[in-house]
Amino acid sequence: MKRTLFLIAISFALSCQLTYSQTCPGSLSSTTVTPCLGQPFTISTPSSAAFGGSITWEVGTTDSGPWTSVGTSNFSGNTGAASFTITPVEAGVRYYRGVRTSCTYAAIMVTVGASTAPSPPTIAASTYCNGLATLTASGAGVGTYTWYRLNSVSQLSQVQSGPSNEYAIPALPNGSFSESSFRYYVTFSNGTCTSSASNILLVLPSGVLPPAPTITAESASVCVNKSTTLTATGSGTIKWYSTSPNTPLGEGSSITISPTSTKNYFATSTIDASCTSTGSNQVNVALALPTAVTTVPSSQDFPPGGSSARVLTDDNCQIFATFGASEPLGSELYSNTINAKVSFDNSVQTYNKMPYVQRHFDFHPTEELTPGYAPFYSITMYFTQAEFDAFNVISTVKLPMNQSDAEGYAANIRILHAYGTPNSQPARPGDYSANNVIEDCFVCTTVGWSTEYNAWAVSINTRGFSGFFITAVGSTSLPVTLTAFQGARQENNVALNWQTTDETNSDRFEIQHSTDGKQWIQIGQVNAAGESKTLQRYTYTHSNPTAGENLYKMKMVDADGTFAFSKIVSVRMNGVDALNVFPNPAMDVVSVTSNVPIVSYQLLATNGEVIREKTQVKTIRLELGNLAAPAGIYVLKMTLENGQVEHRKLVIR
Repeated sequence: MKRTLFLIAISFALSCQLTYSQTCPGSLSSTTVTPCLGQPFTISTPSSAAFGGSITWEVGTTDSGPWTSVGTSNFSGNTGAASFTITPVEAGVRYYRGVRTSCTYAAIMVTVGASTAPSPPTIAASTYCNGLATLTASGAGVGTYTWYRLNSVSQLSQVQSGPSNEYAIPALPNGSFSESSFRYYVTFSNGTCTSSASNILLVLPSGVLPPAPTITAESASVCVNKSTTLTATGSGTIKWYSTSPNTPLGEGSSITISPTSTKNYFATSTIDASCTSTGSNQVNVALALPTAVTTVPSSQDFPPGGSSARVLTDDNCQIFATFGASEPLGSELYSNTINAKVSFDNSVQTYNKMPYVQRHFDFHPTEELTPGYAPFYSITMYFTQAEFDAFNVISTVKLPMNQSDAEGYAANIRILHAYGTPNSQPARPGDYSANNVIEDCFVCTTVGWSTEYNAWAVSINTRGFSGFFITAVGSTSLPVTLTAFQGARQENNVALNWQTTDETNSDRFEIQHSTDGKQWIQIGQVNAAGESKTLQRYTYTHSNPTAGENLYKMKMVDADGTFAFSKIVSVRMNGVDALNVFPNPAMDVVSVTSNVPIVSYQLLATNGEVIREKTQVKTIRLELGNLAAPAGIYVLKMTLENGQVEHRKLVIR
């Protein structure tokens, strides 16, 4: 009898061992396979005909054991699943399996991270209507969102994984959800750890979609760092998005945007707090870039933040300056707004006898800064060549004459830095609230020609808000403001003419002559007006100039010996082989012959009055009949086809 019982026991044990080693159908699942320390996760069996009973949960460091029991749980009724929640206390790879009396579930691998898990996100149905449902996760950050779907028997499917915190439930052609009556949850991974599951949301189809709103743009083209307003017409709550990427921008019937690139914008309409339209007509807003430098006074308010320099423009998107903050992040500067302004004087002005360029700038915060706080920043100011030319007319030291600057005059540029705010307009260096004008850091200044804007770019790294004026090192204003200097052939002589509009302590004009531009000799002198604020005209006649090219320039001398030179003018004396006026004196008719065709002429009185003129003549024999002019001395001015202008004295009896 004992032998028989022993054999039965052995047979039962072998039978149990054989049954125990069988693999259960289906696979275990886990709410996450990458939990972090202290982050609970739940292992579940698939639903099966369990007929009740329990299951033992075991853990091992490899998929083949050894195994250690960590707990037991019961199946949920005659059919259903069993689950077990584990809170890891050690980092590393672990394998978990479930053991039933009849079979064993294959182990699944769970990797426990060493850091703290991020907080689980919260999900809600932002749209909840027939034909459309969008789930939105909130409370997390930038990372990976993995979305899961549970059916009515808790079968789990992953439906989306990626950076988007939204999951759009697809719709069937008839408008109902293809995934309706399902439960959803999401986990969030920050790259090292994955959160616990979010709340589980049941989504049912309901509601009616509102019509999509219609949107318009205040301007379809916006200059860089400028803004425009988009307006939507629709029902419910309007929300705005950019299609590159689909990023929420705000909500309301209108929104102000400052695009950094050309983009499309659209809006949605939500009613009943759940039903949202699929979109709207898209509006493309193009980003415009400046192509030239402004020539009008302009002003712009802007926040100083951003990693790149801010482009400052006028209302026509023409640049006048750029601004870049050089302060550490979080500095007081970034909580303020800066006003940049470009202004123009009607003429070149002086400060302490030093002329400065007509275009000048102001940079100021719109709110008071903490006393003593002078932030660092960099600016680039743009100037036209014409503005440098106007400066050079009255300055003893020159700025660049053209974009090539072969003379190296760019090295003469200096910046007058007037601290504080201007007390009057137009601003002048000596009229700022701080009463402190310095020559700004020369080694911090760079000057170059901008082919992009066809202008001179003057850049400086500086600190402290103020006004900025451009001058030349050691420059003083000339004793006269010379507005014209011309030379013309007059029979066998050369007539030089010039005009001034402003003279201060001027003494004389010394006339110099050269045939090669290297050797110059003084051939005459004309006294200056001395003090004048009105137009003054001067003339000088050079008798018997040389054949060929004759070069002239003026040395304008002040009473204290200060001087400057005018530009050089050229007069060629061999431009006509033969030009004859006869008879001279004349009474009623005069004839002119020329080897070069005459294209126009003027008969002038000695006071400059035009007695007769004609253009588009083109003849080598000119006849002037019926003069009918009072007796006296006149000048016959003729322009030849080669561009030469000839003057001949004519006596009428």
